[in-house]
Amino acid sequence: MRKTKPDKNRLLAALNHQKYDRVPNFEIVIDQRSLSYFLGKKIECSFEQLDPALKLDFCQKTGQDAVACNITPWYGKGFVECAKDFNKIKFPDQNIWIEKIKNSEKTLSKADIGLCLRFGGPLTRTYMACGPVPIESFMYLLYDDYELVEKMMKAFTAYTLDTLQAVKKLNFDFFYIGDDLSSSTGPLISPEHIEKLWAPCYEQIINSMKSFNKPVICHCCGALQPVLPYFKKWKVNAVHPYSRRPIIFMKFTENTEKI
Repeated sequence: MRKTKPDKNRLLAALNHQKYDRVPNFEIVIDQRSLSYFLGKKIECSFEQLDPALKLDFCQKTGQDAVACNITPWYGKGFVECAKDFNKIKFPDQNIWIEKIKNSEKTLSKADIGLCLRFGGPLTRTYMACGPVPIESFMYLLYDDYELVEKMMKAFTAYTLDTLQAVKKLNFDFFYIGDDLSSSTGPLISPEHIEKLWAPCYEQIINSMKSFNKPVICHCCGALQPVLPYFKKWKVNAVHPYSRRPIIFMKFTENTEKI
């Protein structure tokens, strides 16, 4: 790997659709094996949990232009089976995470390495909390108790909006929000549920982030073509990742004689 000095302006230029010296380098998840290799010692924690000094060392050795810090951790999974379980949702203390981010902020800012605030989306938080089997149980609840699913979505959204207010004093560079709405073949929920359940919650969060006048990256695993119009409407700066396989499949099935 060619060693390149980290430069957050490289990444910010790309997010604002401007040219810079090269393609930016920014990874959200880096496994322990890679961390151990570049840092020259055995690492048994996630990149996010690393001491800020080690984060800095890794970025300088790999040319990583920014570091993502998680601001909305998992709340648990598979514990909401019916309406009476809603009160089992316990929202973590925001200040714990904010203090950790402040430590990274002081170290990284000296080396022109960007700081990204990473948020989890309300849909992923909701279907992972549903039980006894996350995602599958959510699918049943979506039809058996839609009001409970909607209540959970709104609760996770409200907590995220409150957290956004709490981070206003932090010195960071951009947002990243991940909500895994799709599988490899398309969205996990119907177009009607996307419009009625997912979009209103997500739009509130995006609008709040945009009010900071900082770039916003939206992540969604799987085939996300049906939600791209929403991201365009909300004027997010970047979408991650993007797969064309379902589009190719659609063309194949609808125009077989032309392929």
